[in-house]
Amino acid sequence: MPQIMPMNWLFWIFCFYLCLMIIFIKLFYLKYD
Repeated sequence: MPQIMPMNWLFWIFCFYLCLMIIFIKLFYLKYD
C-alpha cells in the first residue's frame, strides 16, 4: 500500500463530499419532481 499524503487525503475528502452532494441533489430532484 502506498503512503497516504496529506494532499491526497484532502483530495479524496473533497471528491467524497462532491459525490455526496450529487447524490443528495439527485434524491431531492426525484423526491420533488
